[in-house]
Amino acid sequence: MSAKIASIDFHEVGRAVSLERVLDRLGVLNTLKGRGRKRRGPCPIHHGIKPDQFHVDLELGVWHCFGNCNRGGDSIGLVAGIENVSLTHAAHLIVDWFGLSANEVAAIKRRSPMAGNQTPAFKVFVVEERENTEDSFWTRIGSAWAHKDGKGYNIVLSALPVNGRIVMRANDDDADDEPAKKKHRPATK
Repeated sequence: MSAKIASIDFHEVGRAVSLERVLDRLGVLNTLKGRGRKRRGPCPIHHGIKPDQFHVDLELGVWHCFGNCNRGGDSIGLVAGIENVSLTHAAHLIVDWFGLSANEVAAIKRRSPMAGNQTPAFKVFVVEERENTEDSFWTRIGSAWAHKDGKGYNIVLSALPVNGRIVMRANDDDADDEPAKKKHRPATK
């Protein structure tokens, strides 16, 4: 994995490398039919054969498999699915494949309309419950900032949740994301 960037911000990696570039790197782009922003083809995740089950919107940077996977997401989620790795590992792969440096990712973050000088108020996670166990798996998928009118939050998701629930936790910049990604007991109702 990338030693260049210790902590991956999914949103910034997704902004730095388009879905089209990732599809091309994976050898999937040339298997898709159509012109312009919308393309279709067999699903590269479950190695589908139907030519109309995997849909891609290059402008929005999202994909969805209507076949066996029955899921969708962004470029990081696609790499995670094809390579069968976690979202964090997939983000590191993209950083390595496209040679992104910490400075490049930081420069993108400075240009982000949500970044400004404002630190996110919350970190956003998707929590997936594990079958036959009381444990759950937490993956950071974005951040949330206080809305300028003070009546809500702007949420930026850098990965689309596939399964599970979305949880926002107060941002403690001193705390690493790792404890939130480990197994946790779900709250009892």
